Amino acid sequence: MIRALISTAAVSTAVVLNLALISSGAVHAEDKAPLRQIGTYDYLVQPNFTGLSQIKEVTKGVTLGLGTFDDLDGELVIVGGIGYRIPTSGVPEQITGEELTPFLQAIRFTPTKSGPVPPGTQCTQLIPAINALAATDAGIIAVRVRGTFTELTTRSVPRQSEPWPS
Repeated sequence: MIRALISTAAVSTAVVLNLALISSGAVHAEDKAPLRQIGTYDYLVQPNFTGLSQIKEVTKGVTLGLGTFDDLDGELVIVGGIGYRIPTSGVPEQITGEELTPFLQAIRFTPTKSGPVPPGTQCTQLIPAINALAATDAGIIAVRVRGTFTELTTRSVPRQSEPWPS
């Protein structure tokens, strides 16, 4: 059902999966534009890493998201409506929103289902747990994993320049 890039870190106790089922009719009526996307995967693999939109303009009202920055300068993570850059150091830095993004997927996250994750669960085991909780393969599913982790691995790339590598 769901394909994701997840590290193999062990998940600690008090972890909860929160799902928002986007196109299955579970989105609340007041969410006029619950899912926002800037750019496409095809745009990134052309490759073209030129920023298309200013982050603060396209993330108004969203609370959860992933993307990247102009020239592929780090990973963009939005949690609780706050944007962070994950640079190659792996240490998150809060952003101003003035930055540009060539690719972003974000949502005003309102969970429609929640469920616990057993202590000691490996991240590779989260996909089956997410699939079971979602109980559907229709549409898009936004997932927030909340908890305390014994280990967390981030990934990022340094700023790229033209001609961009593929």
